[in-house]
Amino acid sequence: MNIKNKNINTINKTHNIDTEKKKSDTQKNIDQVYLEQAEQLQKSISMINGKIFDQKLRLQANIANTIKKSDNQIHQIQTENLKCFLKHLIKIIDQLEEMSNIDFKNKSIHKSIIEGINLTLKSLIKTTEKFGLRKISNTNLLFNPNLHKISSYKNIKEIPNNYVISIRSYGYTLNNDVLRKAIVEVSKNEKHQKN
Repeated sequence: MNIKNKNINTINKTHNIDTEKKKSDTQKNIDQVYLEQAEQLQKSISMINGKIFDQKLRLQANIANTIKKSDNQIHQIQTENLKCFLKHLIKIIDQLEEMSNIDFKNKSIHKSIIEGINLTLKSLIKTTEKFGLRKISNTNLLFNPNLHKISSYKNIKEIPNNYVISIRSYGYTLNNDVLRKAIVEVSKNEKHQKN
């Protein structure tokens, strides 16, 4: 009976070991499945986080572009409004310049008026220059169709062809944009034309 009991015990032990091994293998398989699922979830979370990060970056870029575009549009509107305003002021400057050149018969009475006009004109010009308005007033330069408009030609032997010799009406620029071209008299020299 002892041998029989030993065999039964051995069988039971073997069975228990097999059962334990199966339980252990099953647990390992379950653990492996959980690990794989956890890794898959981690990959999904990383992918979702990546998409969220990309969307966040795109949204920030869109916001930055919208702000930049709005700033550019505001600047353009301000520049156009300034140009329009200065074009109207140029007409006033022209009128003040004409008034300051009037030759009154009774100079003593009107001298103070002319001085007042000149002071007003100087003040107005200084103020407009602060905003970038520049007068096109140089002579003895080569005619530039972007800055000048020809009113007439004058034959002068000493000056080369197509040089500005006098200004009939000043032109004005605002930050390199021409608001009004200067109306000028240009040299015409047949001697220089042939060369």
